[in-house]
Amino acid sequence: MVDGLLRNAIEATPDEGKIEITVHRKGDGGELIVHDYGVGIVEDNQKRIFEGFFTTHDTMAYSRRGPFDFYAGGKGADLLRMRIFAERFSFEIHMESRAAIHPKQ
Repeated sequence: MVDGLLRNAIEATPDEGKIEITVHRKGDGGELIVHDYGVGIVEDNQKRIFEGFFTTHDTMAYSRRGPFDFYAGGKGADLLRMRIFAERFSFEIHMESRAAIHPKQ
């Protein structure tokens, strides 16, 4: 789960960008927050983010335009798998986003 969240955050973050990871106690359990400072996801696409095999934007508009060494930039299977795990093992997973507008390159 953590690996998949990090891959997605890295995929969404421009080169030389920033990702913050926080873990803290929440109720009887804990909470993991992965915050990237990427391009964001428009509201219509946020509803579909955990469906799987759904891409939200053209990562080539802000990335280094080359393949990642660790196989990021997939088709959303990790996010679908996370939703299935959350349902099966009774934990919550959600996302929040504000889409930024970036000029086409």
